[in-house]
Amino acid sequence: MKTRILVAIAMVISTQWMSAQLTMPLELQNALQGKEKFNEVKTTVNDYYKAQLSKLSLADSLENKSIMRQMKKWNRFLWINEFYTEANGNVGSRTKADMNAWLEMKRAEKNQSANRSQTSNWTQVGPLNGDLGTGRLDEIAFDPSNQNIIYVGSPHGGLFKTVNGGANWFPIGDFLPSLGISGIAIDPTNTNIVYALTGDGNSNGGCFNNNYCINFGQELSNSSGVYKSYDGGGTWFKTGILSEVTFRGRELVIDPLNPQVLIAATTAGIYRTTNGGVTWNNSLVINAWDVKMRPGNADTVYAASGNAFYRSTNGGLNFDFVSVAGIGGGNRISIAVTPANPRRVVLLAGPVINNTTFTGIFSSANSGGSFTLMAQTPNVFSNTIGNNVFNDQSGYDNCIFISPTDENLIYAGGVCVWRSTNGGSNWGQVSAYWPSDAPYMHPDIQTIKINPLDGNIYVGNDGGFYKGIPIVGQFIWQLSSNGISASQFYRFEHDNGTTSTLGGTQDNGILQQTNPSSSYFANIAFGDGFDVMTNHPWKVSGGQSDDVYVTVNTGATHNGSNISVPNNPDFFGNLAMDPTNEDHIYIGYPLSVYESNDKGENWTAIGASGGWCIEMCPSNAAKFYTAGAGGMWRRNNGAWTAITPPAPYVNTLKITDIHVLPNSEDNLVISVGGLTAGVKVFISFNGGGNWNNISYNLPNVPIFCITRDASEGIYVGTSIGVFYKAWNSGTWQPYNNGLPPTPVTKLQIEQTFLPPFGYIEGAFIQCSTFGRGIWRAPLNAAACTNVLVLTEDDKGKSVWQASNLLMSSSKIKGGEGTDVKYTAGNKIVLQNGFKVEYGSKFRTVVQGCQ
Repeated sequence: MKTRILVAIAMVISTQWMSAQLTMPLELQNALQGKEKFNEVKTTVNDYYKAQLSKLSLADSLENKSIMRQMKKWNRFLWINEFYTEANGNVGSRTKADMNAWLEMKRAEKNQSANRSQTSNWTQVGPLNGDLGTGRLDEIAFDPSNQNIIYVGSPHGGLFKTVNGGANWFPIGDFLPSLGISGIAIDPTNTNIVYALTGDGNSNGGCFNNNYCINFGQELSNSSGVYKSYDGGGTWFKTGILSEVTFRGRELVIDPLNPQVLIAATTAGIYRTTNGGVTWNNSLVINAWDVKMRPGNADTVYAASGNAFYRSTNGGLNFDFVSVAGIGGGNRISIAVTPANPRRVVLLAGPVINNTTFTGIFSSANSGGSFTLMAQTPNVFSNTIGNNVFNDQSGYDNCIFISPTDENLIYAGGVCVWRSTNGGSNWGQVSAYWPSDAPYMHPDIQTIKINPLDGNIYVGNDGGFYKGIPIVGQFIWQLSSNGISASQFYRFEHDNGTTSTLGGTQDNGILQQTNPSSSYFANIAFGDGFDVMTNHPWKVSGGQSDDVYVTVNTGATHNGSNISVPNNPDFFGNLAMDPTNEDHIYIGYPLSVYESNDKGENWTAIGASGGWCIEMCPSNAAKFYTAGAGGMWRRNNGAWTAITPPAPYVNTLKITDIHVLPNSEDNLVISVGGLTAGVKVFISFNGGGNWNNISYNLPNVPIFCITRDASEGIYVGTSIGVFYKAWNSGTWQPYNNGLPPTPVTKLQIEQTFLPPFGYIEGAFIQCSTFGRGIWRAPLNAAACTNVLVLTEDDKGKSVWQASNLLMSSSKIKGGEGTDVKYTAGNKIVLQNGFKVEYGSKFRTVVQGCQ
């Protein structure tokens, strides 16, 4: 039976919960000098760390863990970049590619009559809740007049709001061009006015130790600017342009006495507006990590870069450098202020110097004019409860907060939360890193805030939103993320035996839906979960799959027991199963494929064929296809045959997924990542001997995954959503109604078991996203609906069509990011109650279905 088992193998636990922040040994820095092509960087990094591992003895377990942590972070970085390679081998910007794709699609729509026949919206499967965390949150903001209204921001999942103190949450701004949120500010004179600064703020990108940068466009979420809402987050409008160059947001503050003044910290500098965002001006050119205003007097503004502190005495119009002795070697500085003493300023600075010492906590009693070193030990970026965790993540987990009522009560966040009750001189740890230790809270602390209206402490971290409940001088940390969907899924599987879903996520391990009618997902393995596989074609008496396989970091498990490939240093293992023998399984890594005939108890390397993806042939169990770092292959009865990639495919691109027609082993389609226009999807009818390019009008964004339905209609998941093409069509249609604009990493068509005939295709398709969890929608309709009646509110980019009559009483809302189109062959009737809110785009076209 499928059971909830917490994986406890050493390989998985040792690399649990690690961040995306990279460090750079000097030897590796030197090896990378001058290398900007993706494949050069990837090869250099992998060769370096594998060489370091080969030098270790079995007794060097701690050093092994340290190396594996860095390899894990690098592999995350390399995984996403590989999807954005250009034909010349460089890596392009995701944000730029996505925005260009939206513009390309808009232009194409003006000259194109093709429409989609999606009959209803995508809906959320989950996770909307969990036990140990479901997704990363970086920002928290409190309504200044209502303690129950709180906003949170995710670096890849957007904005969420609660009106009952965190008991339940709902998404707002689902369709903003950037779902990365790095700053939230609320107008205290009109709390319905909310500002959001976009872009992934805590990622340090391709820069290491502030002195070496790789020219990668790796950011999952560059900033598209600051957005403004006048109705508490229901509708959004873009404010003026901050910068023409690519940048990421870091922090956003508002002057409570003059809320027309806001200041944003970004990687391109400090930006200031005096007219509520109509225009912005750059007042300090630095890679800014933080900005704060002095409480009660916003003429004094503080800003910090990686190793420097600045102060303005004219409201942020100009800044002066302030020398802080001992902070010059810093990699990131966070700032804290408090209304309990407006002259008090405290700085937290990394990096970690050794296991017990870090750059320091510095305090000013004169509004940032001068500073005193308060503490360098204990290491507040570490964990010392249970098994120590001393790895340096101070460039990623770095936040500090002072109580609004007690200047001596200070909290600092690294991998865990630390507290000082005497103004920063002494520190004690108040949250634990490991789930088996108390008081546990998901590690990697991104923000700590105390709500001044009720005195409650809240934390945003890589698992979600936590509330601290005080008990005997400590805290019980309560996960309060119900309704927040910010999970970053690499892969998932809809188990057709139980109709529940499980998948692998960044930071939050393997998540499994505990009930098909519930959006609650439990953690069944820690670390960076990747692929999952059940044996749902073979059932036990209860109808469940009795085998659950997962890959986590470099390891793999079967029903919670370790089945890792021995001495494997590679990440992102892809799983596959023989369609006729549940004991016969495969794991593929970028350079190798392994085979087991006993459910993973023993593994055999079966060649240097890449395993980015493995696709079995349902009609021929002896045959399957793989693609990897070296190209594409077909294996038949144990013999490998290299497949020549289709023209104009080039070796700087990546074959991301393969789908074989269930009843035809030689009929396959492949999807391609990368930023080369017209190189997206190919089909072969002879096992890869010849290829036809069917990319057609697909926008120039990476294709992450591909599947086909029973009518051979093709669905692809891209960085901006799902597209569909009917078998006999030469046009791809967006299939995104109701789906937030986030990368779609896997697609699966649901199946229904009907004995004795076996599985037949169901009516729905599911997708996993890298930032907004798992979603579900009806399959594309075989025929266009004759009459379509719309009544529900509509947001985002969507198209609705009918062959004859379309009637609507919907409200088109959301503002920025909403673009709705109605088409019908005869008549479109806008009924009583129909409304288009200001800022949202709406069009009608009278034309027949394609």
